[in-house]
Amino acid sequence: MEIVESKISRLYIGLVIFLHTMILGAILICSTFLRDIFYTEKRLIAGSIIILMIISLIALWNEILSGKKVVVDSKSIKIYNANSIREIAFSEINEIQKEKTKLMLIKGVPYSDGYTYSEIILKEGKSVIISPDKYDNYREIMEVINNQIGK
Repeated sequence: MEIVESKISRLYIGLVIFLHTMILGAILICSTFLRDIFYTEKRLIAGSIIILMIISLIALWNEILSGKKVVVDSKSIKIYNANSIREIAFSEINEIQKEKTKLMLIKGVPYSDGYTYSEIILKEGKSVIISPDKYDNYREIMEVINNQIGK
């Protein structure tokens, strides 16, 4: 019986810390412009930037809390979130699709080849994404899942 537990990537943690720092810095900088009483345009722009940064901070937290840990054993896939545990039996999986992202620059010039991630589509129509940018042992997780589905 093989049990694989996901390992969060240090690069992912660094990206989250960097984004938090940038968003909070932008909020602090824009809040200084709100004190300037005489320039209404400057205050409106700063206020709208603060609102956008708060919305992006909420979206970032939603992404962080969406899936923290994945445990794959011989019976099921367990996804541990911030406040719940979701267990997916291998019999509930309809198919696994491999998708590839491509990072593009201006005018469709490829910046990088991108990376491959797996989308596990369930029979009920929902899907779960397991990505190598979030988990260091992505290949090991997907190998165990594919072995269990192949049985």
